[in-house]
Amino acid sequence: MRPLCGSASYLICALNELSAQKPDWQFIILTNRNLYPECYERITWSQNVRHIKLGFTSIGLLWYSTHLYFILRSLNPDFFWAPATLLPPFVPTNVKTIVTVNDLVSKDYRDTMSFFNRLYSDLLFDRSIMQADILLAISNYTAHAIKTRYAGRRSEKLVIGCSVDRSLFKPLHLSPSDRTAIAQKYGTVAPFLLFVGTLEPRKNLDFMLQLMPQLAANGLRLVVVGASGWGKSKVASIVKQAGYPFHMITFAGYVPTADLVKLYNTASIYVSTALNEGFGLPQLEAMNCGCPVVSPHNSAMIELVEGAGITVKGWDIDAWCGTILDAYNGRDQYISSGYKRAETYNWPQIAAEIIKRISDNEVISR
Repeated sequence: MRPLCGSASYLICALNELSAQKPDWQFIILTNRNLYPECYERITWSQNVRHIKLGFTSIGLLWYSTHLYFILRSLNPDFFWAPATLLPPFVPTNVKTIVTVNDLVSKDYRDTMSFFNRLYSDLLFDRSIMQADILLAISNYTAHAIKTRYAGRRSEKLVIGCSVDRSLFKPLHLSPSDRTAIAQKYGTVAPFLLFVGTLEPRKNLDFMLQLMPQLAANGLRLVVVGASGWGKSKVASIVKQAGYPFHMITFAGYVPTADLVKLYNTASIYVSTALNEGFGLPQLEAMNCGCPVVSPHNSAMIELVEGAGITVKGWDIDAWCGTILDAYNGRDQYISSGYKRAETYNWPQIAAEIIKRISDNEVISR
């Protein structure tokens, strides 16, 4: 089973905190299919939270675009919260809308999307941001992009914030044998670097792999979580080069969240080479687990990582390798600063702001 994507993790964390802070509010999760087991396990099923599965089709986009309207008419909720920054084409006029904006990838990196996702986004993304009654942005970087590009939107004010489930992503008291076991499970040994990301171009995995000859020469291995199918990608042309240290790299594919937490706790450094992030959830997960972070000096990673881990400007291979080795040799410093930064991102505060915005009389009436 694949681990939760960032938008699903955001919604589950928000739901759990909102339902705890507002026990008098009712929260309904609408789907056209059963929840994934991990989703079900991570939701706090209190008395004011329930799941309704209604659907005439397993095709999510078709269900979302058509049948959902009639479900909303029947349930008559006060608010509908749309995932993935896409409001359905039709929403009953008496139902106010909440939209979470994770990033503007569909605008800036649209070529990385599938044809149908690109088409759906082209039709609904801008409209969703402009018409939502309440907009939530997961970072200051994303909020600034919204304010710059979407003047005249209905929701002039934005709630800004994101965090992780700190009951899951936290330091673990792993024995040496525990650390050895999790490393061996994924075909590596310590010390190793951790990279979490798919093969989409925006994650820039090929650049990370270009660093490995130097890093491997210094005894560092690499575990890549989330990336699979590399044999038919640009990655293959890198790792199949003569003399490339492929034996120092593990492509773990998707791993259970419990194992991911152990990997964060065991890895020497978490490294991202992404070209753009709307927030940088793996970076915050790593810091919460006591894993130092090295990331590019771009997008939302600047506000999240700079001063707590290390951000690298530009794409010079020697500079990147030197920075990673410096972080490795000064791990204790970055573990401490990472913990402090992670503490500034907390769901109780974010949820309180969302509640205030929902309750605010300034929410524009239809």
